[in-house]
Amino acid sequence: TQDDRLAEEFSDDLKLLAGEEAVAFFPDFEVLPYEERSPHYIIRSERIKTLSDILTGNTKIFCMSVRNLLQSITPKNVLKEYVVKLKQNVEFDMSELIAILVDSGYENEFQVVKPGQISKRGGIIDVFSPNYPKPLRLEFFGDEICSIRTFNIETQRSEPNELTEALLIPARELILSKVNPDSPLKEKTALKGFYEGIEQDTPLLYKSQSTILDYFEPTETAIFWDNILTLDQVASEIIEESSNLWAKSKKEKKKRVIADPDQIFMTPDRLKKISSLFPNHFIASAV
Repeated sequence: TQDDRLAEEFSDDLKLLAGEEAVAFFPDFEVLPYEERSPHYIIRSERIKTLSDILTGNTKIFCMSVRNLLQSITPKNVLKEYVVKLKQNVEFDMSELIAILVDSGYENEFQVVKPGQISKRGGIIDVFSPNYPKPLRLEFFGDEICSIRTFNIETQRSEPNELTEALLIPARELILSKVNPDSPLKEKTALKGFYEGIEQDTPLLYKSQSTILDYFEPTETAIFWDNILTLDQVASEIIEESSNLWAKSKKEKKKRVIADPDQIFMTPDRLKKISSLFPNHFIASAV
């Protein structure tokens, strides 16, 4: 769609028609290009939940703006490795699990109260994966998972019903250990971890650039374009805006390493080239 507001409206309407589980909204960062600020954790959770739906093959209607279609994100193969399936009565090394979660953006806290947090006490790991409405409590006997339950944030007490399995997804769209050793920001990520605004630097962190279109199988995907006659203009305006912000950022902080505008957003010509690989297109409001 033309913008985030329209994409969310389409998402809300489609959920009424097809059901909540059949539709996903992929929101914008709500952060300007080159701004040294990360998206709110609720936005991060919604985005990574949507990307994980695609990675795990959940068939859905995905609603997004052209800005999110153009934006560079972490390559599919990097994130897919960090979607972890756990099963009751099956072994999984506790230390390894915590390392995976921290590497994918979880914050180690005393208590878990919001998505993207973990806590360990003895043989218990509390984790709030963004794809669950409530946090999970994993109880281990050695390295064997003997219990998986949800728990109440307010009381911190486990709820009675046990789950036989759980799917944990990353808390952030970036994986620190997978940063390209030759990245100009490798030292910065090693020192600061998930620093403010790291999402803006995604094109400089990995060997290849990807967009959300790269997450889909072309022959298994249909693209619906809303008001397609305006989308090319909107895409050009996005590139122009990011070019102006790039120039401003370089002027204010000459030594700051930042991606070029055409690395953060693919150009309209590149969008046409990539979308041409998808055989199924539907056009709405074209006149």
